[in-house]
Amino acid sequence: MGSRWYRAPEVCLLESQYDTAADQWGLACSLYELFKTYEQNHQTNGDRYDSHAFDDNEIHLFPGDSCYPISKKYKNRVSSDCVSQNDQMRVIVRKLSHQLGEADLSFISREDSLTYIKNICKETEVFKRNEMVTGMTEYDPNPKPSAMNTYEFAKELKDIPEDMIKILESMLQFNPYMRHSASECLQSPLFEGIKISEHEIAAPSKILLEVDKDDAFDYKNACSEKFTKKNYLQIIY
Repeated sequence: MGSRWYRAPEVCLLESQYDTAADQWGLACSLYELFKTYEQNHQTNGDRYDSHAFDDNEIHLFPGDSCYPISKKYKNRVSSDCVSQNDQMRVIVRKLSHQLGEADLSFISREDSLTYIKNICKETEVFKRNEMVTGMTEYDPNPKPSAMNTYEFAKELKDIPEDMIKILESMLQFNPYMRHSASECLQSPLFEGIKISEHEIAAPSKILLEVDKDDAFDYKNACSEKFTKKNYLQIIY
């Protein structure tokens, strides 16, 4: 998923290398919305779905109104000073700021992106609390538990099983290398009694399609010598 509200941090920050971990992030955002919609409708109207029972923004996890520097309105601007207060990364950092230590930012390869995130971190409750507790106003690479602004899904999703909450948290790790894969999520006790292990046949090795090879697409010029648009559509669908 690449649309704004489901866009993983590594995609927002223009990392050149990203993989299925970005899909895990988007899936977790969608799962959150499903659970939130179910809970709010169940509380207000029993089992009857009512699309007008609550504000749309109440069910979305990260409803940013822009995504610097991807959004068109930032096309000719080079400074992050112009970024909206509800930019996608600001919304994400505000909610997940409890986990943003040095290790969580270690995947960021672009110096400008790292500076941007650290500047956003300074704006969050984490750093306000750090200032009150320790007098610090700079980025803290290892925030202490007492100074963290913990975002707890369990408080918002009261009717969802604890194991599902843990899956959501594991899929919404800021650092894609710390994010759980689909295979890891399936090891959760939540799926015991549901899955049939003997039917889960794994490929003997990684399947690499021609379209996935490094030279299949010229990303710099947005073109391909090997594949036409028709080829891509056949592969996708």
